[in-house]
Amino acid sequence: MKTLARWGLKLLALATPVVIAACYGAPVNSNNVKQTCGTVQDATNQAGIAGIQVTCLQGGQELDVVYTDSTGFFCALTNSPATCDTLRAEDVDGAENGGTYLTATATPAADGSATTINMTK
Repeated sequence: MKTLARWGLKLLALATPVVIAACYGAPVNSNNVKQTCGTVQDATNQAGIAGIQVTCLQGGQELDVVYTDSTGFFCALTNSPATCDTLRAEDVDGAENGGTYLTATATPAADGSATTINMTK
């Protein structure tokens, strides 16, 4: 009986990290997380646009997808050494939030400062 209990405890000890990772995702070293933040705005009146999907790309590969808040602000996160080389802003909600905008792209600021993406209707 003791042998069976020991095997059960060993199995539980081995399975627990797998279950946690499956439910909550693999742990990320927060020291390696890079932020690429900015604002999406109407090119005509410089007003921030809510609900715009912003995709952080590196070499065409999607690293993160986020949505702008009510002021047009966004912040994409990547795990270093991967960083965004292109930001793509898409109006996925159509006429909601001020009209239909054309997809726009921008290169993130090299110094890490906020990037502005201008969109036109």
